[in-house]
Amino acid sequence: MTTLPTPMNLTSFALALVASGAMLGLAAGPAEAATETLTFHSSELATPAGRAQLETRVRYAAERVCGRGGVDWRNLREQADYRACVAQATAKAREDVAALRSETMLAAR
Repeated sequence: MTTLPTPMNLTSFALALVASGAMLGLAAGPAEAATETLTFHSSELATPAGRAQLETRVRYAAERVCGRGGVDWRNLREQADYRACVAQATAKAREDVAALRSETMLAAR
């Protein structure tokens, strides 16, 4: 992925996930990190609709990253691992967005 300079009102953050080897479709192996970068305008954080839209994008990104390599839906352990991965990733992203929102509000003062 190419990183381009961003204007002052455009923010990026990486949705970083640690998924087990099984979640990445590997038979056995150490945990690997997978990331996806979401870009959004800081103005999106100013409205409930903007925050809801960003939350949806975060959820879809978490589902893509956690599902890399496929999930065997017949395997209850893989289902649980996938759901835990998505929940952990979205919770971390919410924390990151809240921190960015706080920084933005403080900078505006």
